[in-house]
Amino acid sequence: VSLLFTTPLYLVVNPSLPVHSVADLVAYGKAHPGQLNFGSIGRGSSVHLTGEMFKADTGLDLVHVPYSGSVPADTALLGGQIQLMFDGGSTALPLVRAGKLRVLGVTSAHRASGTPDVPTIAESGVPGFDVSVWFGLVAPAGTPQGVIQRLSKEVNEIVSNEKFRARFRPMGLEVGGSTPEEMAAVIKTDLPKWGQIQHQAGIKPE
Repeated sequence: VSLLFTTPLYLVVNPSLPVHSVADLVAYGKAHPGQLNFGSIGRGSSVHLTGEMFKADTGLDLVHVPYSGSVPADTALLGGQIQLMFDGGSTALPLVRAGKLRVLGVTSAHRASGTPDVPTIAESGVPGFDVSVWFGLVAPAGTPQGVIQRLSKEVNEIVSNEKFRARFRPMGLEVGGSTPEEMAAVIKTDLPKWGQIQHQAGIKPE
């Protein structure tokens, strides 16, 4: 029907880790292979796959530790059981602003408008790194096209409201709609991209 918003992920680390940039992390990881654990909200999740992409692009030997959701994963990161994680802005940024986590970079190709001071991972020494998680509205197959078009029109009117968009910007969310065709194109582009990462990481459906 329509995209609703996109959000990058934020690479955050436990402050006890002696790194202050992506370049620092890569250098530290190469000096300590297999000693850094990265958490996720579950095996095969976007957070996990982003970590696997980072491993592939940097050549780092990182150990994946899956958790059953963001709360236990963030708790483990705060407690030092894991050292780093790719996390959504709504959960990571409040902890960063409270001084409990350190942010090293954002996964999108361009800096997020809500966090312009956070560099992209691509500009920090991992060229071409670009991950944004999107959320959208779908309807059951066979829904009349007229209904799809009306839903899309109504959704786009809501998400184009600047006051509505401004509420989500500090969390790193970029609110914006699309046509049904544009959303379909995003799905078709993302499926092979993430399928390749799953294959490289040896992730199989359970």
